[in-house]
Amino acid sequence: MSKSRARSTRSQTSMFRRDSFTISRLVVAGYKKSYTATGTSVVGQLDSVGSEFASIADGSFGKTFTLTTPQLEVDVRIGDRLIQGATSYEIRGKQTFTRGLPCTVLQLTEAQV
Repeated sequence: MSKSRARSTRSQTSMFRRDSFTISRLVVAGYKKSYTATGTSVVGQLDSVGSEFASIADGSFGKTFTLTTPQLEVDVRIGDRLIQGATSYEIRGKQTFTRGLPCTVLQLTEAQV
């Protein structure tokens, strides 16, 4: 195997990792909105999206992501937040696929805190 081929294979396998996020539910009371931890988490692969998808999803390039998880019954709603360390992501969309490789795909934007 050539050095360049080995480097590209190594970089591709390092892209596939599992990230864990804590779910915070959006609660609206009157004109105030806040987030309450649900005590559950979701595990999946976080990937940034291209500039075309970011503009379609009403996000900005570099701050719009997809999270792919094998969990089909993820208890999240649009507007909820996923928290990983000091970074929060707001859920903008959710799709569940049951054919082929079953998974749930969440569209996220980096939240302003």
